[in-house]
Amino acid sequence: MFLLEPIERATRLLSASSYPTHGDVRFVFLGLQEHLARHMNDEDFSQHRMASSIHRKLQSYWPIMDEPSQISSVLDPRTKLSAFKDQMEQNRAKNLISNLTGYSLLPPAVNTTDNDLINTRS
Repeated sequence: MFLLEPIERATRLLSASSYPTHGDVRFVFLGLQEHLARHMNDEDFSQHRMASSIHRKLQSYWPIMDEPSQISSVLDPRTKLSAFKDQMEQNRAKNLISNLTGYSLLPPAVNTTDNDLINTRS
């Protein structure tokens, strides 16, 4: 049952939460994919074919969930960019939001004086 334990924990986590978010689903799916990939290539693991079958099924669902979960993860203050493997994935998610909203996630370069800041605060 070692292979199915993370799937059972993921099911309990997502179904027991009062308000699971799409960002939570991203973490769960990525964790399951990583777990299954580790075992499906291990010929010494007795359930490697089962791991491969489950991994293929999750991979078939992942394109449906990937892009929307990127946006949800970035906008979720609990996860932000921690749900991404590398800088390239982070930039892709930032670009998705920028394209969706028309706003850049990078702060604009602003040249202000201290007086401008004081006047703005007033």
